[in-house]
Amino acid sequence: MRRPGRQGQERGGGEDPQVQDQRGAGVRGERRRADRSRPLREEDHSARPRRGRSRTGRKPVSAWTFSALGFAVLWRATGRDVLPYPLQFRPDADTTDDFDTQWKATAGELAERVERDPRADELEAAIRILHGPEARIEISGFAGATTDSVDLLRMGDPRRRVRTLAAVHYRHATVISQEPTDDPENGGRVRISLLHSDGLTPRLLAATLPPAPRGTNATVRVQRSDLPTDNTPFTAFPDNSPAKRPPTSSTAPAPPSSTSPSTPARPPTAAQPPPATST
Repeated sequence: MRRPGRQGQERGGGEDPQVQDQRGAGVRGERRRADRSRPLREEDHSARPRRGRSRTGRKPVSAWTFSALGFAVLWRATGRDVLPYPLQFRPDADTTDDFDTQWKATAGELAERVERDPRADELEAAIRILHGPEARIEISGFAGATTDSVDLLRMGDPRRRVRTLAAVHYRHATVISQEPTDDPENGGRVRISLLHSDGLTPRLLAATLPPAPRGTNATVRVQRSDLPTDNTPFTAFPDNSPAKRPPTSSTAPAPPSSTSPSTPARPPTAAQPPPATST
């Protein structure tokens, strides 16, 4: 008795479909192995990660950019007026009335922007991470600074000022970097990035720094057990207290001072700027 496949072949009907499928799978497997052995070329788009996804399949980093005043307004909306170290902001308004006007205008624009942003929840999450991180990385100084000066403000070119803050909480991390200005005590635009905590790598942090040659000194490694048991993060100023509620009457706003962590974020409103303080 002839097998169905053999009979079909002799009659011109072709091989049995099951045999064809098995052979076809074998051919496809051979092709896949051959494709893997080929060097990656420009036309091999199928071998590249899809746009909008990392190689691990996770969402790409969410990022926002604000003016220095815009970030100060956003941070003030969380209930604190002390900016997280090492960010700095110094208003350029001539009078407190002018600053009051600038503040309210920026708060109104920012409220509209947050309202339209589909990633508003992610922005709030990025701010919340800064309020109570499990770990913080603070990078502050001058690129190309000399080491023989005791005055930090005269150590380098203010246009090469470095201000970067990274904070980690559970599975997410926030990275903030601030552009320099001509004033070493005043920062420029602020960039906020939200990412998965395993994406917070030394390479990513190094990318926020100006180009510089590799250091020549030996690496310093410190065990956590060797450090003092002080859970209070470093701040340039001892003011960690929450900001007071703004008064109901119209008063001159005070510029937010730099440094220190704070609490939850909500879209800012143009209600009242911070109470007046001496600078």
